[in-house]
Amino acid sequence: MLLGKVIGTLVSTRKIEAFQGVKFLIVQPLDENLAPKGTPLVACDSQQAGPGQIVTYIGGREATLPLPVPFNPADALITSIVDAVENTGVSRQKAKVRSGEKEGARQKAKVGRQKKKR
Repeated sequence: MLLGKVIGTLVSTRKIEAFQGVKFLIVQPLDENLAPKGTPLVACDSQQAGPGQIVTYIGGREATLPLPVPFNPADALITSIVDAVENTGVSRQKAKVRSGEKEGARQKAKVGRQKKKR
């Protein structure tokens, strides 16, 4: 799932049959710090979200399945409305370094055990 902010609505006077009754919203993708990332996209709304709300959304084939007609050309679907976002301040870079440090410690321990066996 991806994080985004609803920045508008899209009104269509004509829709294909698969989209009858489906609301379209304009979503601005966000990064982990809630900063805009990339270009806005149109998403089908399955959660009754509104402008200004933070949402999660999915893309690809999975976006088509929850809609009333599963065989449709949807590219994105809003899956939830976010109540709160808590960022612990650990960036992905730091997390990778920490996991790498753990892996290095594991390798050292493994080498130590192998030396003891000899």
